Amino acid sequence: MEEFGTSGLFVDNTFQRFSTGHTIRLANGEQRVLTIAEGLAGFSPGSGEVTISIQYAVPAAKPEFNYHNACLERSLHTLQIGFGGVDYIGQGKFLDNEVAHSVDNAIAGTVNWTGELAAME
Repeated sequence: MEEFGTSGLFVDNTFQRFSTGHTIRLANGEQRVLTIAEGLAGFSPGSGEVTISIQYAVPAAKPEFNYHNACLERSLHTLQIGFGGVDYIGQGKFLDNEVAHSVDNAIAGTVNWTGELAAME
């Protein structure tokens, strides 16, 4: 039987206790080279990026991290996200933030961050 890993998230070196879920997506930037005669002929290197989506709960007193203002200020932030025994660490920006509240649900948000291409180590 296997042991399975857990995941944690840090924003600017601060652990995010109220993160309820997060995903990391790497786009390596490779560009397809298509030709009329042969179709897919190969690939050309391109610019890559990492996108991290964070779902979070909002405590009554105040948000754990002010994602709204981070988007508004267009400021750089360092994210560290671990999956099992490896971590991604990169610098980037929060691009959009959404907060919602409805009957019988706590206030919750979703924010998207885009940053530099880096390996998980």
